[in-house]
Amino acid sequence: MKVALIQLPLQSHDYVYSLENIPLAAGYLVSYASAMSAPADFIVCPSDIVNLGGDAAILRWLEEVRPDMVGFGCYVWNIHRTLYLCSLVRQRLERCLIVLGGPEVTPDNDFLLSHESFHFSIVGEGEETFTDLIRSVADGREDMHEIQGLMVRSGRNMLPAGRRGTIRDLGRIPSPYLTGIVGPSLNRNMLMETVRGCPMQCTYCYYHKSSPSVRTFAIDRVRDELSWAISEGLGEVTLIDPCFTRRKDLSSLLEAFASERSETLRFSCELNAEDLDPKIVDALLKAGLAHVEIGLQSTNEKALRNVGRRFDREAFIRGVKMLRSSGVKVMTDIMVGLPGDTLDNVKNSVDFVLAGDLCDELSLYPLSILPGTVLR
Repeated sequence: MKVALIQLPLQSHDYVYSLENIPLAAGYLVSYASAMSAPADFIVCPSDIVNLGGDAAILRWLEEVRPDMVGFGCYVWNIHRTLYLCSLVRQRLERCLIVLGGPEVTPDNDFLLSHESFHFSIVGEGEETFTDLIRSVADGREDMHEIQGLMVRSGRNMLPAGRRGTIRDLGRIPSPYLTGIVGPSLNRNMLMETVRGCPMQCTYCYYHKSSPSVRTFAIDRVRDELSWAISEGLGEVTLIDPCFTRRKDLSSLLEAFASERSETLRFSCELNAEDLDPKIVDALLKAGLAHVEIGLQSTNEKALRNVGRRFDREAFIRGVKMLRSSGVKVMTDIMVGLPGDTLDNVKNSVDFVLAGDLCDELSLYPLSILPGTVLR
């Protein structure tokens, strides 16, 4: 059995985002399924094809590979194109099974579920469900609806998935980088996950609902991945952890970063400015922090309450100024369209950031009403 995996990039006219695309989720699926001896040969679409090629190039690659199953990672930035490609795959490779995964796959995403161009969709954390699906298909089973976490097509409808819990011990998932399943991005950077789960309760985000408890990858694994990044001559490691500074053993993690630090390798992350104090900032600098993204979203307390956010004005100012005075580049985010925010509120938030010199870059982006979220 041959299984192909594809994660389409966010497209832009200058290819910037395509150069950053790394199919880390696909790498996790393959590394876990392989460790569990799933009976399949896996192949991840090469980065030059998926990131620099058009739909025709990807289809040509699939026709050459002739997979029995193809899996797509579905995100808000690629879902339309993914579904379009699924319809083409159904026409070109009629016997190929198509499975979708990623945060766009939720029981309330009618836009996705109304499309008939795929056979299965995985809800939530996918490693165990994907492995069970591979085994079931290889065994010739026809009834898949008992697989927890899997939605199965029945005519025009998708049968609901039984709930599957998250993987408690993340050490069961081998590193996709260290096993050679995925490599760096085309611009020689790396995405790294040191935790799963989020303690925040933002109503516009689905992550805390699908993964409510915070679980950590072992620090030794993080250190090994950093060593790999240095040996590969990479320029930056982007931490994709939500609320990076909320990790319980943050000091030990930052010590690991500092112990593996290279003058040519920097790291970036998202964090809450209110969490910072001089000791944490000093540890971040020693670890090689170069860039942070901070989600202010709004200074309007009513809007923040409506979406489950908190804001300590003085602590925010203090945290951002500590970072900027230390040479760390700060991108501050403001979200436009929060319930309870008016145009004047948005202007006030912008004025707060600019008048206080609280960013190197100001990012304004519209609120997205994402599938599965409380706000939706």
